[in-house]
Amino acid sequence: MQKECLDRTKRIPFTVQSVFLMMSVLIVFTVPAGAAQKNTPANSLKAVGPVNSSNGALYEKGQYGIIFKYITYKEDQLFHGTDKVDFSPPQKGQKGKKTYEKTLQQYQLTLRTGIFDNFDARLVIPFFDKEMKRQSFKEDFTDENSRIGDIKLISRYRIWSQKKKDPFNLAFGVGLKMPTGSTDEKDSGGKYPGFIQTGSGSWDPIIELGAHKIIRRSFISSHFMYTMTTKGELGSRDFERPDVFKYNFAYAYALSDLFDLGLELNGEAKGKAELDGQKQDDTGGHIIYLSPGVHFKFHKGMHFDVCVPIPVYRDLNGTQLSEDYRMVAKLAMKF
Repeated sequence: MQKECLDRTKRIPFTVQSVFLMMSVLIVFTVPAGAAQKNTPANSLKAVGPVNSSNGALYEKGQYGIIFKYITYKEDQLFHGTDKVDFSPPQKGQKGKKTYEKTLQQYQLTLRTGIFDNFDARLVIPFFDKEMKRQSFKEDFTDENSRIGDIKLISRYRIWSQKKKDPFNLAFGVGLKMPTGSTDEKDSGGKYPGFIQTGSGSWDPIIELGAHKIIRRSFISSHFMYTMTTKGELGSRDFERPDVFKYNFAYAYALSDLFDLGLELNGEAKGKAELDGQKQDDTGGHIIYLSPGVHFKFHKGMHFDVCVPIPVYRDLNGTQLSEDYRMVAKLAMKF
């Protein structure tokens, strides 16, 4: 038990240190190259887009890009609605297990290209490493699952582009989440916990709307995305994950030709999941994150970004675990 508690305190801090170590290595290798370049005039410095959300940008015809994103968090605090509550393990005579910790690490690869004028597409391939810890009256249980998740294919069309001194872009997108993840991972008792599954078993349509405005060194953006879930599966049972509406507002400022500072407001509202047609009370809710971040622009069209989404408001349905913060790192390369 003591070793398990030690592991709980170390997992996320190690991840944070790893991200900043990667960033330090990039700085060491690329600052000399940046210093050798001619200084960029202050009036031509440009910031890049947000880290934890999107904007109204499109890839031009013939452009392509590779984007790696890493997301991690640990949920170890119980909330009922907006209030934090204490975890109460099962007492003598009570059957079943109670979850006291969930950890997620997501490795995401996005392949993007401009197909026609004002039209591009992206393929989003996630890989999940999940861990869930539960208690019964007598002992602790740990279940893990590391597999590919549900792949998304999303196309985006530019509605409006103002290519002047201070550009403005508005774009609309549609997509589909495909059931490529697992839905039948068993725990040690032969059950199918929803959290450790990496897929939903359903074909889910996606719509999005994004916009951004560039004003000298400032990058101002907003993005809205709605995923409408359909009936999937959990083991041999019918299961439908919650519909998800994400909304984001972001601001970034170019400090130099190497660094930007950014701040995002990321909101996520979820409905309730359904198991065999019955609403699950302890699912879904509304969380708002405030996400400070930094962008390191080490080459033209290439940047490494880090942000830390911190929940500033949450109203969860029923009683659920939630996190103190997340960590998001992104490496984007456009060619």
